[in-house]
Amino acid sequence: MHAILAHLNQDHGNVARLLEIFEREHRAHERGDPPNLPLLTQIMHYLTRYQDVFHHPREDVLFDRLAHRSAESAKVVAELKDEHVQLAEIGLRLVEVMTWEPAGSSVTADSLADYMTRLAAHMNRESAEVFSLSSIVLSRQDWQKIEDTTRRASDPVFGPRVEKSYRLVLERLTQDQSR
Repeated sequence: MHAILAHLNQDHGNVARLLEIFEREHRAHERGDPPNLPLLTQIMHYLTRYQDVFHHPREDVLFDRLAHRSAESAKVVAELKDEHVQLAEIGLRLVEVMTWEPAGSSVTADSLADYMTRLAAHMNRESAEVFSLSSIVLSRQDWQKIEDTTRRASDPVFGPRVEKSYRLVLERLTQDQSR
C-alpha cells in the first residue's frame, strides 16, 4: 500500500474514533442527558478545519488520477467529490449553529446525527470502492503527482502535537483508551 493511501486510511480510522465519541454523546442525549456541546464543537472544528481542508483535497486529487486511469471509476469518483463539497458545507453550517444554538437543541442533535451518519457512509464507500482500486491502478507517477499537488499538515488531534483548542477531544480519547 502506498504511503498516501496508508495515511488516508489512518485518517479514516481517526475519524471513526471521533464518530464513536459522537455516537455515545448522541445516545446520552436521547436518554435525556445534555450533550457535551463544547466537545462536539471541537470535533466539528477538527472535521471542518483538518479533514475538509487537507484530507478531502488530497482524496480529490487521488480521485482525479483514478478516474483518468480507470473509466469505470469515474461515476463513483464524481459522486464522492460531490459528497466532499456537501459534507464541508453541512459541517460549516453545523459549526455555526452549534455556536449560536442553545445547548441540547434537538435540531442540532438531529443534524449532527445525520451529518455523522453521512460521513461514516462516505468513508466506508471510499474505502470499499476507491482505495483498493487505487492501490492497483495508480502508477508511481500518479502517486508522485498526488504528493506534489497536495498540501500536507500535521494532524492537530492525532498528530505528534495536539493543539490546545482540541483539549476536550484529547481528554475523551485518553479516557476511551483507558477503558
